Amino acid sequence: MSTKTKLLPVVVALVVVLSGCAGFGGGGDAGDGGAGADASSAMDGGDGGGDGGVAPSGDGGGGGGQQADVSTSPLQTDRAIIHTGTLTLRVDEYDAVRSELSQRVRSIGGYVGGSSETQHTSENTTWRSGSLVLRVPADRFSDMLTYARERGAVLNAETSTEDVTDRLVDIEARMTTLEERRSRLRTFYDRANTTEELLRIEERLSNVQVEIEKLRAEKRSLEQRISYATLRVELRERHDNGSETTGTDERTVASVFFGSVTTIVDIGQWSLLLLAGALPYLVVFGVPAALIYGLSRRVEDVPFERE
Repeated sequence: MSTKTKLLPVVVALVVVLSGCAGFGGGGDAGDGGAGADASSAMDGGDGGGDGGVAPSGDGGGGGGQQADVSTSPLQTDRAIIHTGTLTLRVDEYDAVRSELSQRVRSIGGYVGGSSETQHTSENTTWRSGSLVLRVPADRFSDMLTYARERGAVLNAETSTEDVTDRLVDIEARMTTLEERRSRLRTFYDRANTTEELLRIEERLSNVQVEIEKLRAEKRSLEQRISYATLRVELRERHDNGSETTGTDERTVASVFFGSVTTIVDIGQWSLLLLAGALPYLVVFGVPAALIYGLSRRVEDVPFERE
């Protein structure tokens, strides 16, 4: 066996031993490094976690949560609005326009809340005027207003809105308070021992119930006005063949002429009546005055004779 063959196992064994030592040292360093990293990570993680925990629940998280609540609050997005409007139209055919408006409001889910009508007559001409109170679903108010404006000549148009959100919130709060008071009074009523106490609690219960019913009625009225907008349409029918009575035509000239004749006749009648009324005074006072005046003139004409 050669010398090189004998030394080969020794060299291999030495390499294995040295590799094991190197691996052990590296593993120790790695372990120390891992432990240090874990500790540092734990410290940083603790601080970071603490800060992170404080931030979301404090400035960051709390603020973000509050902003989300405000932005999604129903009081901020869904306002309770009452829409009302008034429209005055001059129309050619009163009955036709009235019928069209009534049918239209019913077709969109509304109804006619009230109406009035007046008939006018002048110089053998008859025309009508009136009004319709249309209750329209709030989301169709603009459509109904546009449709009504197209039915005639617009003389006047007004619209307005009223925000009653705060009123509804106040009503709800008052109702909740009264209902809680009613519950307490009912408990006291069940525990009452004397007739006098029962009567006193019963009276207070009755008063609270009355207040609750009033608030419920007010709430229902507001909700009805919110759900259904109110549009009042006033209709004025044209007359004199669709033209206003401001021009000068043959009929107007004739009416002025006969009006003047009538005025002259009236003056003559008044003159006769005045003369008839003054005649007795003329007889009673005028005749004696004329006689006295005539005698005085004769006396002035007779010459005085001198003796």
